[in-house]
Amino acid sequence: MPPSVRAGLALVLLLAGVRARAQALPPQEPSSVSSGVPAAGPSALPSEMPQESALPPPGASVPGAPVVPRPESQKSVFETRVEAPAPTTAASADTIRERDLELRFYPTPEDILRVVPGLVIAQHQGGGKADQLFLRGFDADHGTDVALYIDGVPINLPSNGHGQGFADLHFLIPETIDRVQVTKGPYFVETGDFDTAGAVNLLTRRSFPESSVTGEYGSFDTWRVLGVASPFGKDSPTWFAAEVDGTNGPFLSPEGLLRYNLFFKSTFNVSPTTRISILATAYGSQWSASGQIPALFVDSGQLNRFGSIDPTEGGQTQRQMLVLSLESRPSPADQILLTAYVVRYVLRLYNDFTFQLVDPAHFDEIEQDDSRVYAGFNALYRKRIDAGEVRTVTTLGAQARLDSINVALWHVQKRVRLADCTPAGTVDGVDLPAVTNACDNSDIFQSDLAAFAQEDVRFARWARVLLGVRADLFEWNVTNQLPYNPNPPPGANPNQGTGVVQKAIVNPKLQAVFTPVPAWDLYLDAGGGFHSNDARAIVYSNGVGALPRAWGAEVGTRLSLLDGRLDLAGALWFLYLQSEFVFNPDDGTTQEAGSTRRYGFDFEARYQILSWLWADLDISLAHAVYTTDVGNGNAVALAPTFTGQAGLSVFHPAGFDGFRARLGARWVGARPATPDRTLYAQGYFVMDLYGAYRWRFVEVGLSIQNLLDSAYREAQFATTYQVSEAPYSQKAPVTGITFTPGNPIGVYASATLYF
Repeated sequence: MPPSVRAGLALVLLLAGVRARAQALPPQEPSSVSSGVPAAGPSALPSEMPQESALPPPGASVPGAPVVPRPESQKSVFETRVEAPAPTTAASADTIRERDLELRFYPTPEDILRVVPGLVIAQHQGGGKADQLFLRGFDADHGTDVALYIDGVPINLPSNGHGQGFADLHFLIPETIDRVQVTKGPYFVETGDFDTAGAVNLLTRRSFPESSVTGEYGSFDTWRVLGVASPFGKDSPTWFAAEVDGTNGPFLSPEGLLRYNLFFKSTFNVSPTTRISILATAYGSQWSASGQIPALFVDSGQLNRFGSIDPTEGGQTQRQMLVLSLESRPSPADQILLTAYVVRYVLRLYNDFTFQLVDPAHFDEIEQDDSRVYAGFNALYRKRIDAGEVRTVTTLGAQARLDSINVALWHVQKRVRLADCTPAGTVDGVDLPAVTNACDNSDIFQSDLAAFAQEDVRFARWARVLLGVRADLFEWNVTNQLPYNPNPPPGANPNQGTGVVQKAIVNPKLQAVFTPVPAWDLYLDAGGGFHSNDARAIVYSNGVGALPRAWGAEVGTRLSLLDGRLDLAGALWFLYLQSEFVFNPDDGTTQEAGSTRRYGFDFEARYQILSWLWADLDISLAHAVYTTDVGNGNAVALAPTFTGQAGLSVFHPAGFDGFRARLGARWVGARPATPDRTLYAQGYFVMDLYGAYRWRFVEVGLSIQNLLDSAYREAQFATTYQVSEAPYSQKAPVTGITFTPGNPIGVYASATLYF
């Protein structure tokens, strides 16, 4: 069945999208997030003090505090009743809450991003490598134009060994996430680097209602064991979570993925007005990958779609993180948020994209290494002032981040390094051979200091305007560890990639919300954003293209009908991105890319059909082109043009018993893979089914992924490659589509014991 027919059938059958909005779900207990929106995260919650919605209701005891009567004068300000939330500040901003997440099955940790409207992810060469992200006309690669956070701590890695902004989410345990906050466009002062298409903040739970042990097993030798402990009783603000999982995948060369994750979090009150939260995580994984394979060989029958040309791809990675957060309410009108964090990260990645194009004897496999420690501090202060009918909220913030990095690139054969990383030229009268495979070994110290301010003015209940400004100051200090090259390319830094560069950027922000009648909001948003480029490219080019600016704007609306049972939202948006220099870590080269413009339309619908049945729909249309056609077309390669998500969700609780289920679908339209549109990446349509039933302290679940067994290409690229060996025996290079296949139909069962 063609993808377009399947998509049409899904719209008729499903009526909706991939998730159920909070408004359409039964009332929840107060959020278990310790501090709402952290200082570094996007302020997507619809209140002038977003954290208010995360606090206990009036009269409730604060978890971690002694449960004893207190005089009125000593009661915590966290117990203060607050005003009902104001409208969100953008039609495309949203908050996806815990119960919405419960209606999903997460075959991999990063699948939690599938709840974000318009965001598409693609598995990319093995279960331990960051996925591709597609949002608002951006092929954001592994995170270049989508900023990701966990509790306000940035996940994106600048100057990464594999790609700028590399954001690996495999360290997540999905059950520990309480809510997902989404903003699209560069309109929000709290988010800086990489926030061009949008930003996502994953907020962890403050507590679990009970402890549990979960076991899962399914197709392709996929298994998982998860334990959650709340050792000090129900809803204790201290909890542990640990998981171990693995899979061989559907590939002829088993993936052999093994992964572990550990989470610890504790929240406690140090006074009636101040609470502290500690989060610690540890993650490690190793895997093999079949890599991107040529569609030419698969279509001709020479290669199985789950086969490989070089099965020695894959890698190992580790991540440890420690986060300390403080929230204080000196008075009901004042709020202070402080976050400090330190992260250690290691990646060793093996890829072979071009096979025998460069080195027919040894193949073109490369090893990309990234070893770093990064630390940061976020501070935010809010002050509310009421002047008659007008309410203002002033926000002041500062952020600092320092990365100490070693990145390296090596030519390898079956994961064994080859000794050909010598630069061409003449040193001391000795001619050095030409390099067939570029290598790199650089030490990088990179810092980002930011300050921002915002004034949120409520002129009346029907009008809200936010004006803000954000300034970032970067410094890149790079030391090239490779031998000196006496013949550098034209225009290159005379210090051979060793040097120091400083650059700053200032971006204004505007958001306006108008509510002509209750339950109908109109939005106007505009602002500037940016993403930084790789430190090696910045130093090598003497700072050219260091911080390409993005200008964006959108107009939109949100409408609630049928007593809140039907929610509709739509946004027309535009974004312009300046030209930039791009460092390609796959071959250690730098190239210039032209400026681009994008525009599109996002639509969301949420409908509560019955008290226990919801339908929802997300559709995103985008058009992305280079502003100048340099003779080979102006399409932005692999930029998504049409994405959609649809689903029916069931949530039917009854005391300790309950049933939840969901039938969901997602689809991606065909898109140009080259600027001249001679090659296209195929579109696809995938359906999933998930259900779970709980009886007292036992829950069982069943998931069928890719219900229609679609043979689709998940990650796709236009690549110039050559395979000289038999049976392919190519005599010349070929430019064609290479891809990573999506998994065929798979069945997965789970069982959970609560105690």
